[in-house]
Amino acid sequence: MVYRAREVRSGRRVILKSYDSHWLANSTRRQALERHVLTLRAAQAAAGRNCGIVSLERVVENNDATYLVMQACNGG
Repeated sequence: MVYRAREVRSGRRVILKSYDSHWLANSTRRQALERHVLTLRAAQAAAGRNCGIVSLERVVENNDATYLVMQACNGG
């Protein structure tokens, strides 16, 4: 699932990509998510922060889900 959200401290808009822990119990799916995160981080590192790539700000995990906190962009 993908959600629009707002950071509590800063008030900034962000995008949350949510991955349910039951769905990630499958090792193939977990590995795919890990590759996705590594790919996003590598693309950011190679291209720089303001290059037109939506940035992955952090990964948050709890017992229920794993969330990718991403930069929110307006427009297309």
